[in-house]
Amino acid sequence: MRSNRLAVRAFGFLTAALLAAGCSSGSGTGPSRDSPAPVVPLPASPGVLGATSPSDVLPKPSGEVVHGSVPKDGGYRYTAQLVGETHRTAALPGEPVPAGKTAVLFRLKLAADPVDRSSMAPPELLVGIQGSWCGKAGDTCSIWANGASRLVVESSVRAGNHRDSVLIGDVMDANTVYYRYYWQFVPETADLSDARLCFNQGDGKEACTPLGPVTPLIGKLPDGELA
Repeated sequence: MRSNRLAVRAFGFLTAALLAAGCSSGSGTGPSRDSPAPVVPLPASPGVLGATSPSDVLPKPSGEVVHGSVPKDGGYRYTAQLVGETHRTAALPGEPVPAGKTAVLFRLKLAADPVDRSSMAPPELLVGIQGSWCGKAGDTCSIWANGASRLVVESSVRAGNHRDSVLIGDVMDANTVYYRYYWQFVPETADLSDARLCFNQGDGKEACTPLGPVTPLIGKLPDGELA
C-alpha cells in the first residue's frame, strides 16, 4: 500500500511540473502558440509604381495639361504636361552652351489627343520659354527650344531603360504615353521666376503654362539621357 501511495504522489509531482513548464513557455518574450506569425513585407516588383528603386518611379507632374496642335497637314493634336524638375545649367551632356547663356532643361509628358489615334509630338520649333527678359536691350528671346531628345515610351522610363523602345522623330503611337526632354538657351542673367512655357499652335496662336520653379542642375545627367 505504501509503495502505491508513493507512486501516486510521484505521478502527481511529475504532472504538476509538466503543467508549470507549459505555462512558463507561453509567458516569456517569444511568440505564444496563439500569437499570429510575424508579417514580412514583400519587396516591390520592378517596373511597378511605388517601387523603391528611383529608376522605377515615373517623374511626377509639375504643371497643368496643355492641349496643343502641330499645324501640319491639317493639324495633329497632342497633350503636353511638365513633369519632374526644371533645371538651368551651363553644362549639357553632349551639347555646347553658348557663352553668356544658360540652358533651361525641362521634360514633357506627351500623348496623342485623343489617345486612341496616332499623332505628332511638338518639335522644338513649336515649344519655347518666354519671360521678362524678352525684348530688353541686348537680350534676345527665342520663340523655340534649341533642342529636344528622342521620344521614350512610359514603360521604358519606368524601367530605367531610356535607350530602349525609343521612336526616332515626332510620331506618337495611339494609346501610348511618352516622355521627352527639351532645352532652351536664355541669358545667364534672365529672371525665370515669371517664365512661362508656350506651345505654338500656328496662325499666331499660343497655349502657355507657367514654367514653375527652376533650380540649378547638380552634377550631370546620365549618359544617353538627352540622346
